[in-house]
Amino acid sequence: MKREKAKTKKNRLPHFPSRSLAWTGYVTSSGVQSLVMGYLTFYLTENVMLSAAIVSAIIASARVFDGISDIIAGLIIDKTHTKIGKARPYSIFTLLMWLFTVLVFSVPGTSTAGKVIYVAVFYNLSESISRTMLYASENVHYKISFNSEEQLDVVGITGLIGGIANMLVAIVIPQLISNYGVQKNGWTMIALVFAVPCTVMGMLKLFLLPETQNAGTTDTKQKNVPLKEIPGLLIHNKYLLIFLTAMLCKTIVFNMASSAGTYYYTYIVGDVSVMSTTSALGMVSMLIMPLIPVVSRKLGMKRFISYSMLFGAVGMGVLYAAPTNLGTLSLYIIANALGTAPFSMLSTVMSIQCMKYSEWKNGVAIDGVIASCSGFVSKIGAALGAVIIGACLTAGGYSKTLSVQPESAFQIFE
Repeated sequence: MKREKAKTKKNRLPHFPSRSLAWTGYVTSSGVQSLVMGYLTFYLTENVMLSAAIVSAIIASARVFDGISDIIAGLIIDKTHTKIGKARPYSIFTLLMWLFTVLVFSVPGTSTAGKVIYVAVFYNLSESISRTMLYASENVHYKISFNSEEQLDVVGITGLIGGIANMLVAIVIPQLISNYGVQKNGWTMIALVFAVPCTVMGMLKLFLLPETQNAGTTDTKQKNVPLKEIPGLLIHNKYLLIFLTAMLCKTIVFNMASSAGTYYYTYIVGDVSVMSTTSALGMVSMLIMPLIPVVSRKLGMKRFISYSMLFGAVGMGVLYAAPTNLGTLSLYIIANALGTAPFSMLSTVMSIQCMKYSEWKNGVAIDGVIASCSGFVSKIGAALGAVIIGACLTAGGYSKTLSVQPESAFQIFE
């Protein structure tokens, strides 16, 4: 036992605690921003008075631009070589992402056309540019800054600390919406509450996470890959295709639940503040976070994730038994948290394994492009989730201007 412990310590690079803290701060910041953006559809329909169809169109059109920006971002990362590293310089986009997030929740009182233009511009600046650059660089940064032994260990640390922070935010947001969401500039204040500390946490990566390992230093790995060859390299990476398919399905379901949640608690349950109570139960997933690296090494990531996702899918079915019952809502939250936690926390490690497989099979490193694929699929899934909910609301006749919503508008949530 002592010999094994000494081996683990020996395999760690210097300054592991500070590097882990920096990565945990960044992951927490990114996760909180995703949670906040999950309320954008609700904010735009309930407060800005844009129709669900218009909001869906804005999000869907942004994803078209993402298809281009993600690949460009990946190519930029692969060609970046600076004194402070390959991916590390792009940590500055954390600051920009949060700035534009605050602005998109601060729509001025103007014409409908003006509101649409305003939202489209700042939504794209936040998601299609700032978050795109962060997504494209984060897995590359992780790969270079932690060795193979450390990568799984950091998953447990990040999952526990970042997970607790995200759960607390999920509890607090509904309360803030209930108290300040109807006030003038209330949503700006809500966004700022999270933007200020999360920007600081996210920027720790720039200052405390140096790129300590060589990434593609051989002539073979550094050679320029013609653009026309990249699609073939991606398509023939079977593990990448499996990983991206799983990520797409998971993200669609997660963001459908996120987009629908506020409507569900407002109109079906009848009290949005109850969302805080049930969300607190999601903290049960914190109990398994320290075990994720251990179980992954024992079972293998593939089986571990498959079992957990199956458990989550079965557990989520209990919601249909009694849609407004606090007990079934609680079981749904717990099952969802336990079912998705392993995939969410291990996705970075899986992406890195896809990068390594590509290097081994093809003799070239296209880490930035592979990382950008993960970001692209995540955002496509998020967009599809929001678009599906918007389309269902529109088809059901939902409109904030109506004093009484038609029953058909909320049958999708029941």
